[in-house]
Amino acid sequence: MKHIYGTILILCIGFALSPDSPGQAVKFVVFPDTQTYLESCPEILEKQIDAVVNNNHDYTALIHMGDMTQDNHPLEWYVLAKLFRKFDEVKLPYTFSLGNHDMGSALQKTADTRESTLANRYFPLKAMREKPYWGGSRYETVDNHYIIVS
Repeated sequence: MKHIYGTILILCIGFALSPDSPGQAVKFVVFPDTQTYLESCPEILEKQIDAVVNNNHDYTALIHMGDMTQDNHPLEWYVLAKLFRKFDEVKLPYTFSLGNHDMGSALQKTADTRESTLANRYFPLKAMREKPYWGGSRYETVDNHYIIVS
């Protein structure tokens, strides 16, 4: 029997009241630590993403809190970027933070360097800037960026 260790993905909805529209809720879907799903059972991550996509009208944006990949490997980033394009197809804004697993230099080297080249290759700044909700980035990378939603 194969055991999968890691954090269980939880879809959370946070509520905030918009000062521009009193009484209207702003709803966020929060994805924490998808690295184990991406590495061991990407079909589950895809089903979770599909559930959000199928109910996209219920959400203001998706926030990924980091540790998107397990080993900062090109195949992981390719699969993740392909799955995240589903959010683009339904025009659901999203943002992400890079975690320690997203910045290693080799397999099982988490954050031994601040290596974000792959994140920037598969989520290129040029493409991110074209999104209507893009707010900006501190550097010429997606490492430190923000979005604007209403």
